[in-house]
Amino acid sequence: ARSKPIAGLPEMLLGNTPRDGGHLILEYEEAKDAIQNYDVNPALIRKFMGSQEFIRAQMRYCIWVSEAEAKNASINNWLRKRFDLVVGMRSASDRKTTNELAVTPYRFGEVRQKGDETAIIVPRVSSESRPYLPVGFPPEGTIISDSAYTMFNAPVWCLALIASRMHMIWIATVCGQLETRIRYSN
Repeated sequence: ARSKPIAGLPEMLLGNTPRDGGHLILEYEEAKDAIQNYDVNPALIRKFMGSQEFIRAQMRYCIWVSEAEAKNASINNWLRKRFDLVVGMRSASDRKTTNELAVTPYRFGEVRQKGDETAIIVPRVSSESRPYLPVGFPPEGTIISDSAYTMFNAPVWCLALIASRMHMIWIATVCGQLETRIRYSN
């Protein structure tokens, strides 16, 4: 059973799920190349962060297009090719819900943010040897992946509570494990 959110506090949510075959996700060089050599609007390329990127200070990017921007984005040949690859992947899936997503190849399969929020990122899997849970504030506008949990537009004190030793004890008691690592659950 899902617990009720506390009045006035944002919920902790799973990040966004691409379900795109990797075609909306970009490494740094791909993002730079798309902007510099293929005239992709930089506003459509966002920082993309999950557990691994946050913990290891790695930077990846994603194509982030709203419904209102989709028509103009599809005019760009480089983006249209990426969207066509997403259509192919989603259409070939054995899952009906994934097939249905083929009509919106410019969007992630599960979208939980607009992209202009501040966020607290909470990795889903972390080392059991840490005395605290690594949490933080990614740069504003960062798209959070489904390998992490997030709280959007949360008060700063929420970060202190999530990173506290008391919360770590609760995690060890209530949450699961992946091998010996901590597997966080909202």
